Amino acid sequence: GAVAGSCTGQQRPVLLGAVAECQTRPTYTKKEVDLAPQLADICDVEGFEEFLDKDAFAGSNAEVMSSADLCAVKQYCADKGYGGFAVWNDTAYFRPESAGACLANLVETSGVTFYINNNQSSTSDIKAVTYNLFWWNLYGIQGGLDGSASKIIAAANPDMLGCQECEDILRVLEEGGLSESYAAVSGPLALAMAYKVDVWESLGDGSEIVAEDQAGLYGSRGVQWMRLRRRSDERVVFFMNHHGPLPVNTGGATGGTATAENILNVISLNAEPDDAIILLGDFNAQASSETVMRLAETYPLVYSGVSFGGVDHFFSTLAVVSTENLGSGGSDHDALAVTFAT
Repeated sequence: GAVAGSCTGQQRPVLLGAVAECQTRPTYTKKEVDLAPQLADICDVEGFEEFLDKDAFAGSNAEVMSSADLCAVKQYCADKGYGGFAVWNDTAYFRPESAGACLANLVETSGVTFYINNNQSSTSDIKAVTYNLFWWNLYGIQGGLDGSASKIIAAANPDMLGCQECEDILRVLEEGGLSESYAAVSGPLALAMAYKVDVWESLGDGSEIVAEDQAGLYGSRGVQWMRLRRRSDERVVFFMNHHGPLPVNTGGATGGTATAENILNVISLNAEPDDAIILLGDFNAQASSETVMRLAETYPLVYSGVSFGGVDHFFSTLAVVSTENLGSGGSDHDALAVTFAT
């Protein structure tokens, strides 16, 4: 048979019984295996968007944890429903604000990486609309323009609505196809509100006179309010609708500071400490007026319109995700919308 030295190349001697034979050695191919996709399947949490050198709501920390295991941080953020988290100095800082609010409020911050949790449902946001309907003209003279105002409201699809110069909120809802999905709250002095009944339940509502026009004008001016509790998480919003006194920027017969104080007193007497506050309407007062400046000392002024120099406003304790001017729809005021984070 074969001797060890007589086998060449890829052959080797193999003993078969008493005889040695030369056999070819098997060959082995080295296979490179990329483990990255497998590891990603194991530890990556989808739905997060990374922003280098960005931060949002710095200092507003729901919780803090080590960022050594970024996968665990993402998973925790998703499980808790936080809007995102900032990573700095090997530490993750979770933000309780919504993903939309975090995205809208990103600012340049060297050395910080921010992760937006796009898994978070946007249903946690609250959209509010204010709209002076110019009733005597839009509905009295123009016949409603085929429901033009209602179409604007329906397209906006707000959680809650505050109208001024509104003589018939049921008509407004009906012409927008909203009668089944919204509850109407009619108030005095042509004030009216509405809210989505499948999302919110009412905890009560009311109204008060807070000002008077100067002599020879239209008389009393009021506020209308409601407390709404969200069915999904029991979050409560105190929502107030106001139509302010004339002439513009005067605060009416008793002045802007007194009007503002009266509004604040109504909120204080009817809102609970944990309520989120949304105050909106046609204040007949621009941003530089005594009324608006006094209100802004207590509740941040977050958005203003442009009609009549900017007399329609939103004040709120909530963070703003977005603002929108929806147009006039035939009124002499624009409908305004603000989406808030909760």
